[in-house]
Amino acid sequence: MLQSFQAPRLDRGSVRTLGHVRLCCVTVIFVLALAATVTGAGLSPYAGLLALAWAGLSLGQIALFARERAAHRLEQLVTATLCVDGVVIAGLIAFTGGIWWCGAVLYGVLTVATASLLPLRRVGVVGVVGLMSLAGVLALQAAALLPDSHFFGVPSMRGAWGPAVAGVLLVTVQMLGLGWTQYNLTRMLRQRALRYRALMDAAQDLVMVLSHDGLLTHVNRAALSMARCERPEMLREGVPRLLVSDDVPVFRHRLTRALQGETQTMMLRARAFHGIRWLSCTLTPMVPGLQTTSVLAIFRDVTDDRLAAETVRHSEARLRAVFNQAAIAIALLDLDGFFVDVNPAVEQLLGYDSAGLIGRRWNAFSPPEDLEFTDELIAALHLQQRENLTIQQRFVRNDGRVLWTLLTISRVDNPSGSTGLIAMLQDITERRALEAQLTWQAFHDPLTNLANRALFRERVEKALGGRTVTPGSVAVLFLDLDDFKTVNDSMGHAAGDQLLFEVGRRLLNATRGCDTVARLGGDEFAILIDQVRESADCVRVAERVLESMQQPVQLDGTEVTVGSSIGIVRNSGAESADDMLRNADVAMYSAKQRGKGRFTLFEPGMHDKAVERLRLQTDLRVAIENDEITLRFQPIVTLEDGTPFGFEALARWSHAEYGDVSPNTFIPLAEETGMIVPLGCTILRAACREAVRWNALPGLSAPIGLTVNLSGRQLEEAAVVAHVRDALLETGLDAARLTLEITESALVHNSDTMRHRLQQLKELGISLAIDDFGTGYSSLSYIRQFPVDVLKIDRSFVEGLGRSSGTDAALARTIIALADSLQLRTVAEGIEVEAQRAMLRELGCELGQGYLYAKPMLAGDVGAWLADALGIPRPAAPRGTPPPPARTIARIGPGSATTTEPVSA
Repeated sequence: MLQSFQAPRLDRGSVRTLGHVRLCCVTVIFVLALAATVTGAGLSPYAGLLALAWAGLSLGQIALFARERAAHRLEQLVTATLCVDGVVIAGLIAFTGGIWWCGAVLYGVLTVATASLLPLRRVGVVGVVGLMSLAGVLALQAAALLPDSHFFGVPSMRGAWGPAVAGVLLVTVQMLGLGWTQYNLTRMLRQRALRYRALMDAAQDLVMVLSHDGLLTHVNRAALSMARCERPEMLREGVPRLLVSDDVPVFRHRLTRALQGETQTMMLRARAFHGIRWLSCTLTPMVPGLQTTSVLAIFRDVTDDRLAAETVRHSEARLRAVFNQAAIAIALLDLDGFFVDVNPAVEQLLGYDSAGLIGRRWNAFSPPEDLEFTDELIAALHLQQRENLTIQQRFVRNDGRVLWTLLTISRVDNPSGSTGLIAMLQDITERRALEAQLTWQAFHDPLTNLANRALFRERVEKALGGRTVTPGSVAVLFLDLDDFKTVNDSMGHAAGDQLLFEVGRRLLNATRGCDTVARLGGDEFAILIDQVRESADCVRVAERVLESMQQPVQLDGTEVTVGSSIGIVRNSGAESADDMLRNADVAMYSAKQRGKGRFTLFEPGMHDKAVERLRLQTDLRVAIENDEITLRFQPIVTLEDGTPFGFEALARWSHAEYGDVSPNTFIPLAEETGMIVPLGCTILRAACREAVRWNALPGLSAPIGLTVNLSGRQLEEAAVVAHVRDALLETGLDAARLTLEITESALVHNSDTMRHRLQQLKELGISLAIDDFGTGYSSLSYIRQFPVDVLKIDRSFVEGLGRSSGTDAALARTIIALADSLQLRTVAEGIEVEAQRAMLRELGCELGQGYLYAKPMLAGDVGAWLADALGIPRPAAPRGTPPPPARTIARIGPGSATTTEPVSA
């Protein structure tokens, strides 16, 4: 657009070449015509031929200018007019003769010379030539019209003046038309220049036109605004007005090269109102590729772009720094999964340098068995089925070590339009190992390494939910160690743990590899047997387990044999894992009740018994809270004469639905649940209060003692000594009157603790008795270790006295002899007939109790019984109390007999 400010022109080489040829033709024609005139020779045909050649050249020049679309139309018009003149003059020369047409030839020479040699920038030159030619033609015409003119008197020339004058007039008219056309063209070009200037001023870029000497010829408004000056001042000072002084030499050097025809681009700094601005400058020659006299300069403000680019560079530098310094491994990949770039963390993670990673596929560092999986992931990302994914992926390091990573891959669209992948890898090898360990610990017992309750339950559910499961095909064995607490308390928890570990090992050896052995907690184990065909399969497993348990276990140099009770249950087709475990537990409890060391198959009725037992447990708790447990007192007498020695306090529970509940039922239940501790404290206080009341009876010659049972669970409590002391202080009972009975089996539970606990009780002044002696684990060494005062012979030995077999008598004799040797008192339980009393007395037993003397009685009946037995006045009954019925009073002594007599109030 801006190149239009330079006057357009034709190819001067082509124009001048044709003009020179035409000039030569005209010159030759003129010389030939002049020679013919002087010599009188007839050269007109030759002149005509040359004229035709001249006409052809003129027509060729017309065709040339018609093809030159880029040339200025004014030049085409002027040159075409001259060529037409040449054709006309050629015609005149061809059809006339003589020296008289020399004027026409001279006109042709002048016009051709003007068109060929003079620049066609001004039509005025052509106009002057035309006027001169017109004047010459008019002068010749005037001379020819003179009657006496000799020069123009040739008849042959008179016919040529008409065409000559017409040609001259044609040229003159053309010159006038050209002048008018030039005026219109000048006005049009001025308007076009104004439009071009408006376009320049509207441009956001700085646009300037510089001459060959570096001066500005044109400048737009944007340049003036940045330079903060008016147009004349800018045109006068030039580009240095705008630029920083250090950049002016660079601009001038590039301008020189642009004037030589080379397009130049550079970055320059401009002084603007709001500081230094960066300009992108392009210098374009007006005639590209050729030496020119003017250059178009376009300056574009790229400060914001440069700042943005600088910001991007800084951002990229920061990102690169973060990329290189990141602790997490980051890698860039293409869509096919090949490494494009990696940070040092990746190199450290995989043990390769960047050269060993870039260009290789990422799954090339994965184990072979993972290749198919990783190929599918890459394909999903490539096909845009997934935008990102996070997986746990294995990689093989350069040293061959396999590590687990948390791999996150995401698609990334680059600004260039390409798409790649960014991968972040985090080493989770240790975390996976820890998770695996925690998972293992969550489903395994840390002591025995067996499955725990959660895993066992899960596997039972899985076995019950199998497609091929049939009723009876799944079995659960519930195993509980017998008297494990004895070992744990007597030998310590370390020995107990060692025993549990050995039990777990034996259970694994006694079962199949496909069976699941679990420790449910404490001394409880369970075995899952799948694909059971018949109950005999379960029985065989239980027998192998019991047999393995019979082998002694070495614990700290001591051989210990521990038994186990096993409950067996098979699925019926509708149970859950919890149901099977509960039923197996019920069956195991039934096995323990039957004598321990055996197995029992679950039966539906067992569940009802378990429910009943649970209900009793709940009701017992309520009964203890409501003081519904009552006391009965059974007399202890001397076997020699039946004199009362004391009473044993016995707990009784009358249930609203079940009636009287046997102590053999609710006492073990209380011990298992821990309710025996508060129950024992209540019984001890109540019994002590009654003993104080007995000993306050008038007429007693000797104090009456009190015996209270103390369970092993109570002895385990450290507060038992304080409880006994508080009961004595609260009731005022003399400690010498109180005897605490301890079961024989309780002595072997944590013997050191028991010995210390019993010694503390002994220091209170009370007596200690071993109940049911001979039925448990006591030995002479245990008896000697503990501060006991009384041995009680169990009723099982008393029942056999007087029979044909002398075994029970021998056992009773041995116990009595042992007590005598240790200076201990003996009490026989369960004496019901005189023969038993007589034999026990004969064996040396001192005291006894049983139905022979009296059944357990209420506390209110003790005073009357004592009065009758001792022959002292009965205590007065409370007013309104009915008289008691007749009682059976056994008076045993030398020559005495058992009598029944009514006793009045």
